[in-house]
Amino acid sequence: MMRGRLTLLLIITAASACSIDVAPATTVAAPPPAATPPPPTVAPVASTTTSTMGVSASCLMGDIPFAGEGLVGVFGEDSGDAAAVAGVRWSATERCERVEIDLVTVAGSPAATLGRTTAELRPRSGLLRITLPPEVDTTSLADTVVDTPLVVRAYVVRLDTGGLAIDLHLQAPSGAAARAFLAASPARIVVDLQPGSGDTPINPPRTTTGVVLLGPGAGPAEYPLRVTGYARAVGGELVAVLAPGTPDRVERPIAPTGGVESWGEFTTVFETGPRGMVELLVGDPAAEVGGATGLEIVLDLR
Repeated sequence: MMRGRLTLLLIITAASACSIDVAPATTVAAPPPAATPPPPTVAPVASTTTSTMGVSASCLMGDIPFAGEGLVGVFGEDSGDAAAVAGVRWSATERCERVEIDLVTVAGSPAATLGRTTAELRPRSGLLRITLPPEVDTTSLADTVVDTPLVVRAYVVRLDTGGLAIDLHLQAPSGAAARAFLAASPARIVVDLQPGSGDTPINPPRTTTGVVLLGPGAGPAEYPLRVTGYARAVGGELVAVLAPGTPDRVERPIAPTGGVESWGEFTTVFETGPRGMVELLVGDPAAEVGGATGLEIVLDLR
């Protein structure tokens, strides 16, 4: 009897076990670890060098001496690749001034070398002349204003020898001293100027439309009288006239050298003529009758 009850209990327990729903095991993946954010991108900082050494220091540095008259620079090689004047730049302070002349090759690229060049300070003529080598035969400018206390204007001049020169017209109440040299990379002419310490002022040459008169200056003069300067009379006639509008009138033609890209040098000579206080007129022939602009000075001819 006991064995039958046990058998029945086992049957009931097995039936109950078979009716229980067992959920299948589920594997849940662990969440990935949080990604480490990339470091922020930092733009490279440009290296900037600020110079506190302005033109006031640079145009006085170095061991090249300043001179108040005559040659202030001889530089360059036997020949160079510089073939043209490309431009004129300048800067100034109260202590000194710097004028730089840019040069280019035949192909128009910055020049690397320059032929033999001289720079001469001529206080009595009121200018500093830079005589360029023969291979520098063209220019992109004829003249330009130079906005500094000592330099009034720069002129590119075709000399009667056929070469080019650059004249810096000066205005220095106490005179001036200068030096000139060749800078490299690229090759360029550098002229440094500073006020002089003397009492003799430097006045720029007399100028008018199309004419610059270098000599003679107003005042005492004698024969033979040389009239020198440069002009830019494209297609026009120029004359020098002593005692215009009087019976003693004497005229000489002026024939500037060169073409239209620069100013052309001229020289004309009066072997003799009227004496005493005499007016000299240089310019267009029509200037004598008031029909054009001319340059006039008064000479005391002896």
